[in-house]
This record gives sequence, C-alpha cells and structure tokens, in this order.
Amino acid sequence: MSGEKIKKILIFGYGNVLRGDDGLGQMLSEKIEALRLEGVTCESDIQLEIEDSAIAAEHGIIVFADSSVDCKEPYEFTKLSPKESVSITSHSVAPEGILHLAGLCFNSSVQGYLLAIRGYEFNFFVDRISKQAEQNLNEAFEFLKGFISDNCEIHI
Repeated sequence: MSGEKIKKILIFGYGNVLRGDDGLGQMLSEKIEALRLEGVTCESDIQLEIEDSAIAAEHGIIVFADSSVDCKEPYEFTKLSPKESVSITSHSVAPEGILHLAGLCFNSSVQGYLLAIRGYEFNFFVDRISKQAEQNLNEAFEFLKGFISDNCEIHI
C-alpha cells in the first residue's frame, strides 16, 4: 500500500468449525473480533455468498481467512484481484467473485487479500483443531494484527 491508511477493514473468516481444521478461518475472525478494534469488522460463515459483496463494499480492505490443505506453513497471504466467477451460485462464491460483485453492484474498489492458514485434519464432526493447525492459527493471528495496525487508522 502507499502509506495511506484505510478507515475500515473487514476480516471474513469462513470454513466449517465442525470439520476440525476447516474452521481455522472462522476461528481467526473470532480472535480478531475479541480485540474489539475500532474500524475493524469481523464476519464469519461456512462459505462466502453473493450477499457478502454488500458488506465488503463498505470497507477499504477485506481479508478473507480460510484453511488450506496445501498452502505453505504456517500460512500464505496473497493480494487478490476482482474476477468474474463462472461458478457464482447463490450458495458459494470465490473471494475474487466477492470483490468483482462489490465493484459491479456497489461501485466499490475494496482491496482484497486471502489469508490461507495451513490445516491438516478435516474430519466431519470434530470440534477441535490439530496441534499444528493451532500453532499456525496463532502465527496467522499475530501477522494479521500487524497487517491491521499497518493499514488501518487504529492502534493495537
């Protein structure tokens, strides 16, 4: 970024907390929300939906947080570009599709990032995460706090 600080950041964590490490995105969003940072909104859900583009459009930056089975350990942070998604349905949208819809429908130029957290165990009906995923989550949390501090008009 150019050094100009954004007034509002959205952290959107998604994944299924009943599938072990698949819930890392939601867990990260909850950890950030617990800090009660002015200018930072936290949302979470099992998946992204087209309606999420409306809330994304109200922010300068959105960080999508999700678990990953193949990203580098402990996490990967990637800048996203809006992209029209051929797979947009009313039930699931890629992060790039949310950015595209925010621009198309709400004339938003929200900047998007993906914070992929490395997970290992994705079993059904397991309400805990693996030890290594917990460590990765904590490292992603520390990184995200720094990113927010560097890019938002707040102090952590």
